Amino acid sequence: MTLSISVVLPAYNEEDNLEKVVSAAVAILRDLSAEGLISDCFEVLICDDGSTDETGTIADELSTLDSHVRAIHHETNRGWGGALRTLFDNAICDWIFLAPADNQQDMSELRLFVDAMEGFDIVAGYRIKRVDPWMRRLTGEVRRRLICRMFGLNLRDLTWCKLFRREVFDEIELDATSAFIDDEILIRASKKGFAITETGVHHHPRTAGVPTGNNPIVMLRAFRDLLLLWNKLRSEPTQPMRERLQAPGGQ
Repeated sequence: MTLSISVVLPAYNEEDNLEKVVSAAVAILRDLSAEGLISDCFEVLICDDGSTDETGTIADELSTLDSHVRAIHHETNRGWGGALRTLFDNAICDWIFLAPADNQQDMSELRLFVDAMEGFDIVAGYRIKRVDPWMRRLTGEVRRRLICRMFGLNLRDLTWCKLFRREVFDEIELDATSAFIDDEILIRASKKGFAITETGVHHHPRTAGVPTGNNPIVMLRAFRDLLLLWNKLRSEPTQPMRERLQAPGGQ
C-alpha cells in the first residue's frame, strides 16, 4: 500500500500568504500521487490560530473548493505550540509534513523529504541559507547549539519543515505550549530511539505578514519550556535507535 501524507499548516494572520502555500501544497501532493509515490488520500490541514485578519475566511474558502483541504479554527490565539498540537491531533494520514504558512518555503521540495524518508521516522529540513534578519539568525543559531548540547542532538536546524511518521506522535508525550514544541518533538523522538535524518532545502524572504518568532515574550516562554523539559528528561535513558526494515508507509 502506498503511504499517505497530511500537510499541516499553522496559520496566524497569513491572509496574503495562505492561498499561495495551500495551492503549492496541493499541487506537489497531486504530482507525487500521480507518480505513485504517495496515495491519493492526501490532505492539507490548516489551523487558523485565532487570526484577526481574513486568514480564517480564506481557509474556509479553500476547503470548500478542494475536498483535500480542511480548516480548523481556534477562537483565540494559542501560539505555535497550541496550533501544532491541534494539527497533530487531527491529521489523518500515515505521515505528517509540517510547514509554516508564511510562504518562505518551496513547497515543491516536499519531494526531497519523500525521497529521504525510507528507513527513517523523521526527516528534518535544514535551511541551506537562512534569509531572516541577522538578529533572528543569530538567536536561532545560539538556540540550536544550546539545545543540541543539552540534549545530545546533532542536527543543523531544529525549527524548519519536517516530515514525521505518524507513529512518532502516538508514542511521545508533548508538554510544551510555546514555540519550543519544535525542539521538544525532536528531543523526545530521539530519546525514544526514532531514526532522524536531514535534507537541505531553500529558504525564501518573507514578502507579506509579520513574523512573531523573535518576540521577547515568545522567546521567554520557549526558554521556560526548555528548562522544564531538561529537568524532566535529564535522568531518563536514551533508547537505542530503532531499525526500519519495512517500506516507508509502514507496511
